[in-house]
Amino acid sequence: MIVQGDSRNKALYVAAVSDVHSPRYLDEFRTSISTCRRPDVFLLAGDMIESGSVHEYKKVADAVNSRFGDDTPIVACFGNEENRDVREEVVRLVGHRIKFLEDTTFRVDIGEAKVVIVGASPVVPDRVVSQVGRTSSIRKSLEKRAERLSKLLAEAANTSTHTILLVHYSPLVQGARENHSNAFSWWVSKIMELARPDVIVHGHVHNAAQTKIVIDHTTVLNVAFPLVKDVTEFPLQCPSN
Repeated sequence: MIVQGDSRNKALYVAAVSDVHSPRYLDEFRTSISTCRRPDVFLLAGDMIESGSVHEYKKVADAVNSRFGDDTPIVACFGNEENRDVREEVVRLVGHRIKFLEDTTFRVDIGEAKVVIVGASPVVPDRVVSQVGRTSSIRKSLEKRAERLSKLLAEAANTSTHTILLVHYSPLVQGARENHSNAFSWWVSKIMELARPDVIVHGHVHNAAQTKIVIDHTTVLNVAFPLVKDVTEFPLQCPSN
């Protein structure tokens, strides 16, 4: 899907959040977006509702609509709280308003800027991903999925000025010593075999020393609301004419 934006803007403006766990942080989320400038795209990186509270997703969508109107694109991936049993129901409820990415892409054009978002929702718990070497069948399945995402990311890089990888789980090595924590996990490294995204947006980690890490040319943003206490906002600079 391609969305055309306002070419008068000098930068494409992105807002992102995860882990609102509505209704737990819904009021704080509403307060936070009341001070945001209108973004060109709003990213939701999963766990927007408490487990099983499907009806809460409409409240999240309504909060964004009330602040920015219904023409601001909302692009999301699912989190572990939105497990596979409820995802179809969530899409039926808010799929007309929110574009959910599951190994798919979404594109926003702002003047000369062409931004492609590649999204992936969790298929197994993050503890399984971290121990996947012990389970060859799961590892093989994840490797095939990583290859698909790698191709999507490469195609996005070839047709855009900016690429964003939207995932729920952290793309970084977890449980490592602090001085070795700024490294990508094996499966995210495999996703980036053909192309590195400009930005990776993730959530899930509610406690962290940093919310922004830059590895080579990729900016990694943890947008978990319980950690940041706010909606994360960032610009993507348009190319010069």
